[in-house]
Amino acid sequence: MNRLLLFLGSAILAILTQLLQLPWYTVALLVLPLAVFLPMRKFAGFSMAFWGTFVIWAGLAVYYHMTNEGLLGDRLAGTFGLNSGWWLVIITGCWGGLSSGLAGWTGVALRAALRPRPSKA
Repeated sequence: MNRLLLFLGSAILAILTQLLQLPWYTVALLVLPLAVFLPMRKFAGFSMAFWGTFVIWAGLAVYYHMTNEGLLGDRLAGTFGLNSGWWLVIITGCWGGLSSGLAGWTGVALRAALRPRPSKA
């Protein structure tokens, strides 16, 4: 259940940051406290935050690519030495997913570090 909450939470936060036109790293700053409060393992924290943000960012990149028939994406891809604008869609999704996934992993690790340990008496 917590994995689904982190996936949906990171997707909703990615949508909100896009609608409010906030900087790209804001979604990671917002996913971090969400991952702190949801108990789960580190890999689950990374993967759910990654895929939640990846889906939104890549979906938005596909929308922009399709609305201008790929003209801008193909030209921009050419400046980076890529042969198709679709590579930019994948790179955009991976960039957002990676930043958010690392924030999710950091949040889970921070929760584990702040958890009180039982004392050995």
